[in-house]
Amino acid sequence: MTELYKYQVPGIGTKGIYTLLAPFTTENNEVYECIAVRTISAYLAAGEDPLSVVYVPVQLTEDDYLEDAALDMQIVTLRNDKGYSIYVPARYISKYPIQDGVDFASYVIQLFLPPFPVDQNTTAFESELRELTLQRLGVESQVDKVQTSDVRSIERQLADTIVADRLVTINGNVTAFAQVAQLQAVIEQQKARIKALEDYIESK
Repeated sequence: MTELYKYQVPGIGTKGIYTLLAPFTTENNEVYECIAVRTISAYLAAGEDPLSVVYVPVQLTEDDYLEDAALDMQIVTLRNDKGYSIYVPARYISKYPIQDGVDFASYVIQLFLPPFPVDQNTTAFESELRELTLQRLGVESQVDKVQTSDVRSIERQLADTIVADRLVTINGNVTAFAQVAQLQAVIEQQKARIKALEDYIESK
């Protein structure tokens, strides 16, 4: 029988990714914190039943419990950020948390737009948003256009004025994407000229 000291027993406050052996499981890459470590004898001394609390809920047998009780196995309490706790005998902990891990989370960045014509095509704009996200953050993103108001009609003259003003703003601003496109065009032109000169020199 394996000696108790060979099992993985984290210290109180150890927080990170735990790797557990079946039948104990955690959500993939979910962070848990060790909030308590108690021996089976401590459970019994407090009048608690570790068999029903720790072993039966995960379909471990009474023989499994008795084997651990003979060693006075330590029971580790792990709690996630949602407040959910699991009770794991130390022999079912395969690996300690990644102490130098980096916390990750998913985000939604909202961009609120003023009203514009319902038939205005925003496909190019959405594509540029995805490209910008890839360039700046190095990740693929999903862009969804969601209507946030009721459809309301505007007089034709006022609508034309709004659209015209926006076109002036668009044409008067050189975005980073536009600058890159302009510079790329210049580079391609220079490449073509250099290639033409090289071909001319080689032909002489």
